[in-house]
Amino acid sequence: GGCAQMKSDARPDPALAIPMQAGPAIASGTQSLNRLTRIAIDANRLYDQAAEKADDPDLQAALRTMSEQRKAFALRLQNRVAMLGGKPAETGQATGAVHRSFLALRGLVQDDSVAAAEGVYRGETFIIDQLDRTLQGSLSSQSREMVQVEFDRVTAGRERVEQVKAQIEQKLAGRSAPEPPILAPPG
Repeated sequence: GGCAQMKSDARPDPALAIPMQAGPAIASGTQSLNRLTRIAIDANRLYDQAAEKADDPDLQAALRTMSEQRKAFALRLQNRVAMLGGKPAETGQATGAVHRSFLALRGLVQDDSVAAAEGVYRGETFIIDQLDRTLQGSLSSQSREMVQVEFDRVTAGRERVEQVKAQIEQKLAGRSAPEPPILAPPG
């Protein structure tokens, strides 16, 4: 299937038309917030699916926490878009890098927790990049503050994923370490 391209000069989606009295800055802001909403909806759903398959309890807990954070962020974004007079995005639309990361994640979680953690890290990095890109655009101060708070939250979550990955690697290293040779007593 084709992937939609994300351009900074994207035109408003007719399905998300902003009332004519809304200024172009508000229309641009709601469009950016709806793009983030779609990403958050996808991340919520896919982290939930991955958590169900994860065999490592720490990874499972991290995925569930991140899933709930993305869901809460999507709801905050939807409320903000509605408050600005726009039509909030209600479905996800995984595209490009995040879609590939999430698809890879689904297949990896059961088989390889380290690779799954790496997939989550890539997904979170994509989200951070999108949040940063949105912060560079035209947003009201309230919308900017909301996106900045989420940027900080996702950055902290990505650090947690790094810690979980390191813990999983340590567990695996402990399991696969060769047994020390048994030294026969001299003589």
